[in-house]
Amino acid sequence: VVGSELLGHLLSPLLCDIGTQSGASVEDIPFVLDMAQEGLLVPHIQSGTIFEHLTFGVDSFGDYGDGNGRPDWFQDVRVRQALAMCTDRQGLMEQTMFGQSKVWDSYASPDHWLRPEDAAAWPYDVATANALLDEVGYLDSDGDGIREDPATGTPFAIELMTTSGAELRPQIVSHITENWLACGVQVNEVLLPASEVFAPGPDGPVFGRRFDVALFAWVSDMELPCQYWQSNRIFMGDESGEIAENATGWSNEAFDVACQQAQRAFWGSPEYVAAHQAAWRIFAEELPSLPLFPRLKLAVARPEVRNFAPDATQNSVLW
Repeated sequence: VVGSELLGHLLSPLLCDIGTQSGASVEDIPFVLDMAQEGLLVPHIQSGTIFEHLTFGVDSFGDYGDGNGRPDWFQDVRVRQALAMCTDRQGLMEQTMFGQSKVWDSYASPDHWLRPEDAAAWPYDVATANALLDEVGYLDSDGDGIREDPATGTPFAIELMTTSGAELRPQIVSHITENWLACGVQVNEVLLPASEVFAPGPDGPVFGRRFDVALFAWVSDMELPCQYWQSNRIFMGDESGEIAENATGWSNEAFDVACQQAQRAFWGSPEYVAAHQAAWRIFAEELPSLPLFPRLKLAVARPEVRNFAPDATQNSVLW
């Protein structure tokens, strides 16, 4: 029994007192909220540890790399910043998460205790985004609504790769496509099985660094995952079969140093805090990836149940 059918069964007095996320989905949230207004159950909805994000092919590899006739659209940080401002992430979150999640500007929640107050944020601002792309030199010279690369005249038409069969991804891709078109960027969707998308390099397009933009999920928790964007995690052409997590190819020495210092420091020490916050600031400014929002964890309980408290730091709703 799944979804709203399961939640409806919760109302039967003999079946169960708690329903966990294994039996419900985000699509059931409106039903759950309606039932809560009737006093029939208590919803427990919170952000999880898995977050959706767009990864830019900043420095691609092989037939996607320099000198192969393909503009390196995302090497200029201003392009990545512009596309962040082109993306109505709040609207996307409200559309897909029914307003119950939060937009992220880095690889952890804005409520995380390590978030620096002065970290860069990129609110939805199409006018500023278009001005920034003009500044880079990507102009719509032929008036067809799509910008062109000034060096080659290639239309700014990119492939957005994601996994087929994923529940949320079609809505996200549709939203991104509409948003970016308003900034003169054409998005063409590429759907592949997860086994192909996430195969190790050189065969896998993501971890082999052969893509424009990829939409997939990463995991964050109490320990900030800065290592996913370290230079030593970039696939460099070997065939070891290991996954090099930094699919962007982005490399920043100051970020590497800060992340390494954070990993070596004693948890919670001043050195730990300072290093993690330094890495956070660099990531938020440079945007090798554009975080969107975390997936939700949904559980429900009868009003009579006491002390059911899902844990925000765990994938499970239980402790």
